[in-house]
Amino acid sequence: MTAFAQKNSVLVMGSIEYTHSKSQTSTNASRQFSFNPMVGYQFSENLTFGGFAEYSSNGTTNGINMGPFMRYTTKLSDMFSLFADAKVGYVSASNDYKGYSAGIKPAVMVNIGKSFALNFSFGELSYTSVGANTKVNTLNANFGKSVEIGISKNFGLK
Repeated sequence: MTAFAQKNSVLVMGSIEYTHSKSQTSTNASRQFSFNPMVGYQFSENLTFGGFAEYSSNGTTNGINMGPFMRYTTKLSDMFSLFADAKVGYVSASNDYKGYSAGIKPAVMVNIGKSFALNFSFGELSYTSVGANTKVNTLNANFGKSVEIGISKNFGLK
């Protein structure tokens, strides 16, 4: 059994992110934590549908973004695969901000054995519209500015 998409299997994946930044001209530091689990059903070797929930906190505001996702996977070799996740989500934060999000994230999957894989993404194209009374619309094309590393596990169904 490999970590790549397998028909009639469940894919469980996720990532944890922690960011700490401090300016040289200020004593204020910024911290951000997020936890991003995803679970999907693999209908074929290429296609997975499922749900995601992204929890984030910066110390003063907590937020969640949740909704469906679709993954298309292309196997390059027994070791490597390329995939893209497309997501649409509902956003809600503790500061009464509500809205929606949409995004596409390409990534590379590296099979590490026993149905486990490491996932590396190098950016995404996303759109969010959130706010309390006035919506703030943001289009983000973030490629090559950050790296996200996650892990995934396939569970075969009989």
